[in-house]
Amino acid sequence: MHKWNDVACKVHSQNQFQCNVPTVNMSHHPTRLGSDHQRVHIVNVYHNTHLYATDLKDPECRYLATGKAKSASDTCLNEWRLVPSREGDYYEIIHHHYNEPLVAAPDSLAYDKDRRTVLTWLLGPSSMHCFWDIKHAPEGHYLIESVEYGEYLYSVDDPSKGSVFTCRKKDASLNKQFYWDIINIY
Repeated sequence: MHKWNDVACKVHSQNQFQCNVPTVNMSHHPTRLGSDHQRVHIVNVYHNTHLYATDLKDPECRYLATGKAKSASDTCLNEWRLVPSREGDYYEIIHHHYNEPLVAAPDSLAYDKDRRTVLTWLLGPSSMHCFWDIKHAPEGHYLIESVEYGEYLYSVDDPSKGSVFTCRKKDASLNKQFYWDIINIY
């Protein structure tokens, strides 16, 4: 596994790719690195746990959490794709197995006044709620910010350990609960 390496892929025929992966990490904003076929793990630095999709909330969305895979068959639940926006400034974060985008829920579905619910949306991309800005954080980590709300993705501590939200408080201290590692899967 490697962090954010620049990946050059060549299409041989439909759905078959040959990739050359340089060993040098990219040091700039990760624009142009996402693609429909490159899978990644998104790991919360504070808890050292993977972002993964869980059970259906309702017919339109699925819950998220952070945790460790219990078995090899569970690893498909924590694989994502980073698909650049048309302009290349932002990303849709798509769950690889379910093909569902990560969404910062609207105010009507907010968890409380300080935390916004984050889900995957079964119906596919629909608005700016699905776009995320991936920014450099200290020590080679990343911050993941909702483009629609300007709120950062984080994994909470007790009593809801493992739950994932965006922080609605604009003056919140961005500690390691907000830091993520993005790791290519080969």
